[in-house]
Amino acid sequence: MALPGSNRVWCMSALGIVFIVTGAVLPIVISGIDRAVINDLMTLDPSSQMFSSWQDPPIPLYMKFYFYNVMNKEEILKGGKPQVVQIGPYTYREHMPRENVTWNDNNTVTYVQPQTYIFDRSLSVGDENDTFTSINLPLVTLSYMMKDLPGLVQKMMEGMILASKEELFIELSVKDLLWGYPEPLFKLLQPLVGKSIIPSDHFGFLMGRNNSGVGTFTVLTGADDKAKLNMVDVWAGKKKLDFWNSHEANMINGTDGTMYHPFAQRDEIKYIFTPDMCRSMPYIYEKDVEYKGITLWHFPLAKYAYANGTDYPPNQGFCTPNCHPSGLLDVSACRSGAPMQLSNPHFYDGDPILAESIGGLNPSRKLHENYMDLEPLMGMPWRFAERLQLNIFVEKMENIKQTGDIRTLYFPVLWFEESVVVTDDIVAMYTDGFIIPGIVCGIMKYVFVAVGGVLVISVVVILIRRRRSKKIVRVTNPNIQTKTGHSEKTPLLS
Repeated sequence: MALPGSNRVWCMSALGIVFIVTGAVLPIVISGIDRAVINDLMTLDPSSQMFSSWQDPPIPLYMKFYFYNVMNKEEILKGGKPQVVQIGPYTYREHMPRENVTWNDNNTVTYVQPQTYIFDRSLSVGDENDTFTSINLPLVTLSYMMKDLPGLVQKMMEGMILASKEELFIELSVKDLLWGYPEPLFKLLQPLVGKSIIPSDHFGFLMGRNNSGVGTFTVLTGADDKAKLNMVDVWAGKKKLDFWNSHEANMINGTDGTMYHPFAQRDEIKYIFTPDMCRSMPYIYEKDVEYKGITLWHFPLAKYAYANGTDYPPNQGFCTPNCHPSGLLDVSACRSGAPMQLSNPHFYDGDPILAESIGGLNPSRKLHENYMDLEPLMGMPWRFAERLQLNIFVEKMENIKQTGDIRTLYFPVLWFEESVVVTDDIVAMYTDGFIIPGIVCGIMKYVFVAVGGVLVISVVVILIRRRRSKKIVRVTNPNIQTKTGHSEKTPLLS
């Protein structure tokens, strides 16, 4: 059998090296292409493929409300411990398109985002006319605002409460508490104090919010710096807030939570600016999770987010002016002085005294934690749940007998969950666009390296065999001549 020629051997060797180098470089090239595609995609620009989804998000958004039904109002007025029963969910489908979009010269875009709520009976335990007993928010708020005024003013207030037949606890429907009901006390007071102080004679948690927004946003497009994509630059004409007592507390950090910059890092703090909370809330990476075969990064709300200034000194700026127990955010400064506190549902992760003071609460991480599950390549939250409880500070007031002998406590009124889960269509598009090509690239990497390795090894084997063949020929061929012209078997002397 004839041995391969030298040219063939060197061609095989070169080809093997090319295959190995290609296998090693291929992932880098594909990664670079993916990065370029994602960077081009993740830009707020009218020509971007992302723009239409950003302007009118296609992912279903739901808001579920849960209410605390007060079971023992007579005992509470006598100083007993409140007992409540949670009812819900009462679910609304939200539609939040971005409108009046204006592109600015400094790589920002300005818009408003009206919110529309549509009740979904199929995802609710009952209809909007279901009733329950709730603490009377207007009465408690007005009483609290009067507590430092002279006793005579408080007695006048008590007379108005009597005239309006108001009590500390009130029977309401879901629709009443959310969207508004006639408030007799407001009707009496409005002519006296004016509409600038009491703008309406109705009261509702979301009154006036359907088909309206929470202020004008200006966000960064990421055109000049992808790390700033969708970060809030200005809200309601403000570069920073003015509700709190420190520069850090008043900073507007992060995005609105719908998207972040691509190629996220686990050690980043993800902030969500929430106008309803009057601040930015921090989320910190905890672990990897899997959703439909895709690895996501789980970012729960930071444990220190609701800590008071004693337990977490940087939060001292949120004390207005006094700190409440950890687990509460006093928003009275941005709610016209109303004694309202926000918290996790059921006071989850708060000072134990909060949940212990109300019977019927059962804090649960699974049900009450705020979190986002982030897809790190594109920086998009694929699963998100913002859970927020509304509480009101209540105490006995000597000159307002409707407060009875109620204990001093933080009374939970309702909580809601705003949630998003990415659709199967988006998962499929992501899988086809990035996961499958990545798998194919990974397989091809090893195929190229393996083929190249086989070729190089084959060359080595061929060279070794050729070398051995030459040695064998020299030993076994009797006609091989020495340098003197004699064969190895010819006598030197004749």
